[in-house]
Amino acid sequence: MPISKLALSPLTSIRFLAALRVALFHVLPWGDRFWWSGLLITPISVSYFFVSSGFLLAYNYSERADQRQMDSTRFLLGRVARLLPVYFMGLLVALPLILTHSDFSLGKATLTLLLLQAWSPSSALYWNPPAWALSNLAFFYVSLPVLLKLTRSTSKRTCMLVAGLAWAFSVGLALAYVHANPDDLHQINGHTHGFWLFILKYNPLIRLPEFIIGVMAGRLFLLTGGFRRPRSTAVFLCSSLVILLALLFGVHIPYPVINSGLLTPVLALVISSLASGGLVADFFKLRWFALLGQSSYCLYMLHVPLWNLAYRRSAPYWNLALLLAIVLLSLLLYKWVEMPATVALRSFFLPASAPVALGTDRGASSHDSS
Repeated sequence: MPISKLALSPLTSIRFLAALRVALFHVLPWGDRFWWSGLLITPISVSYFFVSSGFLLAYNYSERADQRQMDSTRFLLGRVARLLPVYFMGLLVALPLILTHSDFSLGKATLTLLLLQAWSPSSALYWNPPAWALSNLAFFYVSLPVLLKLTRSTSKRTCMLVAGLAWAFSVGLALAYVHANPDDLHQINGHTHGFWLFILKYNPLIRLPEFIIGVMAGRLFLLTGGFRRPRSTAVFLCSSLVILLALLFGVHIPYPVINSGLLTPVLALVISSLASGGLVADFFKLRWFALLGQSSYCLYMLHVPLWNLAYRRSAPYWNLALLLAIVLLSLLLYKWVEMPATVALRSFFLPASAPVALGTDRGASSHDSS
């Protein structure tokens, strides 16, 4: 089934909101001072990136994989063309900061250049901290052909069973960590450091179940055709309410549990309902919203180094303007750097491929319509 740019553009728009949450969490000192701080500090945005990536990739490639027509080499080269331009642009912007850092490490820098930093707890946040998610996505991309092969001719019941097992594994591992507390931590939150906590948070194998849930949701969507239009709006609103309540009270949920995909089944419902159409999906299809979503990969990768370079501790209005400037700059970089660079790399790696309509699946990672 060919991907529809119009049908899936709401998933791109939502990516902007997810990327903006990540940026606000990183640049503003929310702490626990406000009763609504959980809206921004409860970790869920990266889970959305992983689930939506799995959904879109399954939507685009399941049929080809099932018919044994998926060229894994071409697929991976296409992902390289979409992933690397903005990834290395983020590293370049952060280069002055890392070169002047007293803890410069050639080994960690090498792992980061090779998109392997998330495999090592000590290097996961090195150089450009948000880039750990791209290290995960690189592994997910390599895993996709195998996942699609293993789930070939999957029934609706099997899709739900596999997704349920993946969710149970993630949450069970997090609960085991909370119970055992192997790092002997007195408090665990988004700023806590711990060897085993970092493995739980950043290791690609540990985060793979979130991607698998997205793949299974994509396959289930293809099998069922999604929700009927009136029902899709109701599913989106109910799922969003659950997410809203979880965010508001997320500070009271053990951090490893909420961080390890607790809400991924609800995120899968949000994604499937938006892909099904409906009144809410129509709103997220608005051109300006979709454009923000297309620029969200730049926003995600660049907000930390740009903020660190230009932040002024005693100038709150300057900092507010800086955040807005980063959002606007992301829009410009998407149009004038990301798109041309991606097209050039695709022409180099895949000279015989058909032109791709960029923007159908952009976000914190870049996706998947070739």
